[in-house]
Amino acid sequence: MLSHVVGFMGPFQDYINAGEGLQILFDFPNPKNAHFQTLERGFQSLPNALSASIKKSGGSIHLNETVKSITKTETGYTIEADQTYTAPKVILAIPKKPMKELAKSSPVLSSNESFMNAVNSVQNMELTKVGLYFKERWWHQAQKINLTNGPNFTDLPLGSVYSFSQFPADPIADKNYNGPAALTQYTDYIRGNFWKEMQNVGENYQSEEFPENPPGTTACSTTLVNEIMRQIKLLFGLDEDAYVPMPVLTTYRVWGQAPYGFGYHQYKLNVDDLKDVYPNITSPAENLFVCNESWSPEQGWVEGALIMSDYVLQQQAFGLNAFAKDSFATSVKS
Repeated sequence: MLSHVVGFMGPFQDYINAGEGLQILFDFPNPKNAHFQTLERGFQSLPNALSASIKKSGGSIHLNETVKSITKTETGYTIEADQTYTAPKVILAIPKKPMKELAKSSPVLSSNESFMNAVNSVQNMELTKVGLYFKERWWHQAQKINLTNGPNFTDLPLGSVYSFSQFPADPIADKNYNGPAALTQYTDYIRGNFWKEMQNVGENYQSEEFPENPPGTTACSTTLVNEIMRQIKLLFGLDEDAYVPMPVLTTYRVWGQAPYGFGYHQYKLNVDDLKDVYPNITSPAENLFVCNESWSPEQGWVEGALIMSDYVLQQQAFGLNAFAKDSFATSVKS
């Protein structure tokens, strides 16, 4: 029953650690009271700020390259990609799938049995995401719905729908805002198959405002959009024939299909992450480090990646101070 009412089936239906299901329940003991935080200018502002800081310090960023192997040397590491790089220290901020591919050509990784066991301690979890972008925040205007911020769960194939505040730091401004906004649908496990079928039927959904989708995005099919809007109305307590505005832009993505990695990761049965994972995954060799959501106490969330980044940077090789007083590093030894 739980797998049908908390939006995500994988943590309850797949052969994974029971603690993963408990984490979902603890994250959403009462969805109406769930608190979400975001960056004022969107999450892209974080990598933008990091990029600017790196370049200001004299560093450079190389995009669209595939790292083929890492080899330990007397002075550090040699990284083979489209060109050859050397570095005294290396951080691999990658999930399980590319890590296993890299290990095939990198003995410094594959020869460490404890590290590889830690890599394989998690199960890849496919996740489907549909973005619906509207000219106005109609779900906030409707008195019957009056939805502003947070998750909405259902046992329909819809799974879960998230809406977020436009001005989280200013409740008054947010209450009065009815401009452009988005609804985001997430589904996992077998529910994603329903939307794969919908996506394969009919032509792409387009609008006068967006006759073509922005680069790097895939439009939903018209069939999918019609069905998801029908289910959203049911979720919001409206009649199926009730009028609601249609989106002006849609996006569809499955994390788990090439070329993308998986949407999130969960620990397998009988895995003790504090004992078996973190002490072995963090540093497979001297001055070689790993941080990723895959092996974290908050799998499936941005927090997981940030927590493990903070954890790695507190290692002796870097020696940075903890980002917070209750840093995860204070409870785990690597």
